[in-house]
Amino acid sequence: MAPASHITDIFLLPGEYFVGGAGHRIRTLLGSCVSIILWHPERKIGTMSHFLLSSRNQGKSTGLNSRYGAESLALMLSELRTLGVDPKECQAKIFGGGQMFPGSSQGIGRQNGEEALRLLQAHGIRVVSESLYGMGHRNIIFDISSGHVWSRHVTPGQSPVEQASQRPHARRTGLHATLTQAAQQQAVEALAQAALPDDTTPSAKAKRTCGGAQRLFSLMQ
Repeated sequence: MAPASHITDIFLLPGEYFVGGAGHRIRTLLGSCVSIILWHPERKIGTMSHFLLSSRNQGKSTGLNSRYGAESLALMLSELRTLGVDPKECQAKIFGGGQMFPGSSQGIGRQNGEEALRLLQAHGIRVVSESLYGMGHRNIIFDISSGHVWSRHVTPGQSPVEQASQRPHARRTGLHATLTQAAQQQAVEALAQAALPDDTTPSAKAKRTCGGAQRLFSLMQ
């Protein structure tokens, strides 16, 4: 793992992805959305997405949009190849697809998870780990230098004591898995923006894929 002082934290908002090297650590907060993580163990290069839907409705296309599973993965694979990385040599991990509220349908989350699994199989990329479905949300941290991913699954109604009981595992790695309130607020605000129609300011949305994800947040407590 790279020294803590040399690590750049990236917080992914819904509909974003990031590709980078060992000096980066990527975080996100997932509900029904899904993150696909790819990591090359020799090159120490990794990528992570945060897509909202498995596919878009048929209609006018404005180019690849990383809010959707297949399109997000296509963008990630293209950037990996530009860096000289063969995606088939990467290890894949998948997280998310949760059901956020008791009694609500898990349809979107399950569709997202199944789409992620299908896409990786179609591209011949081996899935080494997954944490999908179930109630609640997940805090995800991906350290590109080591390939390690920490996932903290929080269910609705879970007490502060129960949440705290999951933290020793995160502290043992030298990381805090709990996102700051500021970062969580950024994620909530992004959900409203991500729900806008595809034809809403496409140029602005393009800036919020890989480039937009590079806004830095201090998430260490």
